[in-house]
Amino acid sequence: MIMSQNPNVLKMITSSLMKGKKMMFFGLIFLVFGGLIILVLVIGVVAYFSGRGQDYIKQRSNDAPSTKVEDSSLYILQERYARGEIDEEEYHKMKRNLKS
Repeated sequence: MIMSQNPNVLKMITSSLMKGKKMMFFGLIFLVFGGLIILVLVIGVVAYFSGRGQDYIKQRSNDAPSTKVEDSSLYILQERYARGEIDEEEYHKMKRNLKS
């Protein structure tokens, strides 16, 4: 009744509804893309820190020289025995010393 009497009221109501639909549309777009952006950021952070964790583990394993020194000493001892620089008795004696 009021709308039929005054066309400006009808224009005002329809224009406000259209603005609402546009706002809802942009809200939906921001919701979808905002969610994707957050998902990409979370995946990036997880990938970054998981890579750093592997580097940390590698670094910590490199910081343990006792096992590497022992392994390299045994390797050198085996090479010397294979080349004939030491006999079997010396080899076993040195190997026991390295293991203890």
